[in-house]
Amino acid sequence: MHTLSTLDGTVFNYNSDLSGLVHIRTTAGADIEVPGVALLDFVTAYARAERIRMLEDASPAQILFNE
Repeated sequence: MHTLSTLDGTVFNYNSDLSGLVHIRTTAGADIEVPGVALLDFVTAYARAERIRMLEDASPAQILFNE
């Protein structure tokens, strides 16, 4: 089991392969359990949407030449 503490004080306890449940303790003291796969799907969907937004906002030179 691994632990990650965020800057705002939220604490995540999780398996390195995200199998099983991710235990989250919020700064308000709430304990939440989320399947690791569901959390990974959520973060992936967010990252995908951000990349699409970045491409839509990019100029041709930024897309072709990474400028």
